[in-house]
Amino acid sequence: MPVIATVEDPVSDYPKAIAMVDRTEAVPRRIRAFLAGEPVLDTTRARYASLVTATR
Repeated sequence: MPVIATVEDPVSDYPKAIAMVDRTEAVPRRIRAFLAGEPVLDTTRARYASLVTATR
């Protein structure tokens, strides 16, 4: 079930992670990254990835 943003959320317009464990889901927005003012990444095809890691 998706999580609904509430008034207490500091960034309520940002989507919550929706991928289940060991799955990927499409990210519903454009992702851009800059290094020293130059674009190094610009995509509308990003994916959420949810992985399981062992912790001790």
